[in-house]
Amino acid sequence: MQELENEFEKVKNKVLSMPPIKTTLKLKVGEYVFHIDGTDNANIITNDDKTSVSTVSMNEKTFLALRNGKISPFDALGTGKMSIKGSYGVAFKYRSLLNKD
Repeated sequence: MQELENEFEKVKNKVLSMPPIKTTLKLKVGEYVFHIDGTDNANIITNDDKTSVSTVSMNEKTFLALRNGKISPFDALGTGKMSIKGSYGVAFKYRSLLNKD
């Protein structure tokens, strides 16, 4: 689980360093939830399972494969390892959050 926590921290730091995303995005990784609200002057990340414009869901194994560059977001979506509810445009605009650093 240490690897998973390290990758979560990297994603969190990336989001906090980005300009406000001007929307809401939720990442669901297994039981973990990251709700990103960038509708104001900064991106705010919580673990609240709130409504969002786009929700990207996957299991922990897929998240780590994405973060380690072993699979692309397009491949994960095409093979059913990742799902998107809501705006696909928002999800794909911020797919870099899932890519290897």
